[in-house]
This record gives sequence, C-alpha cells and structure tokens, in this order.
Amino acid sequence: ILKTIVNRNKIEPLIESLGLSGKTVVVNNQRPFAFCLGFIKPKIVLSSTLIKIMNREELTTILNHEKYHLEHKDAVVSLLAKIIQSLFPFLPLISDFVKLYRIERETKADEQAIRTERERDSLVSALKKLLKFDNLPAFSTIPAFTGVESLEARILSLTRTKSKIRFSTFKSISLS
Repeated sequence: ILKTIVNRNKIEPLIESLGLSGKTVVVNNQRPFAFCLGFIKPKIVLSSTLIKIMNREELTTILNHEKYHLEHKDAVVSLLAKIIQSLFPFLPLISDFVKLYRIERETKADEQAIRTERERDSLVSALKKLLKFDNLPAFSTIPAFTGVESLEARILSLTRTKSKIRFSTFKSISLS
C-alpha cells in the first residue's frame, strides 16, 4: 500500500526488483522501522520515515534482510517460541534457547543480506542511522529492525569481531 506518504519512485522499483511486490506494506509513521509480520501471508512492513532516511543501498540491504525472515517464516516461529517461553517462565533454559534462536536468525538474515563489502557497509550505515535517529528515546527504533538482545551479536558479526554468546549459565540449567 503506497500512497503519497513516500517517494514512490524510490521504493516501488526496489520492491519489484527484489520480488517483493504484494509482500511489502508501507505505513505512515514517524519512527523508522522494518519488520516481517504475519502467519499465513506474511508481509514486510516498512515505515515511511525509514524510506525517507535511508538511501537505495541501505533500503536494498534492509529489504533483503527482511526477505530472509519472510521466506523462513521467522515471525511464526518467533511467536511460538515466545508463547512457550511465557508458558514456562520458571524454566530459564527456555528463555536462553529463545534468545539464542533470535540472535541466530538475525545474524543469518544479515548474512543473506550482505554478500559484498558494499552491502556490509550499507547495513552498518543503516544500523547507525537507526541508532542516531533524533526524535525518539534511545533504542526505541531498534527492536523493529533487530531485537535489542541480538544487537550486540549483529554488530560484532558485522565488524568481524569474534563474539562469545553465552548460551546457558550453570544457574539457568540448575533452575530449569
């Protein structure tokens, strides 16, 4: 759904070229965000502000990242994981599994979106823009583009720094 809220010439050809026609919705919102939503016919949701503040390369990388989530039905799996986590709050091991799953899906989506150094730079640039976005409290735009829990792992992956993601502590295993 594209109205006069964004520059149609900027986003429509891009959506078409990535094979996302009919699978992308643009909403008028002052917050920059992109996420995949839906179960039977999932869609990529982009805000008009995201489209305005990103250049073509950044939008391409963001759309490729979200396309990975769309193709792998990550929205459904994440919802199911969250439901299971809420049903068993007394088992911290489940929370650890959910966190690890989200981190893994975000880094896989990044890997799918970046195949060249230029695409890596575009994703880093897009993340920087989201982190620096003026009109909102710190990190309020990030969860839609990356979960806060996976942000550090994604940044480490993008900067090619070896990350040590703690899976389960002895305490979580013992309590579970």
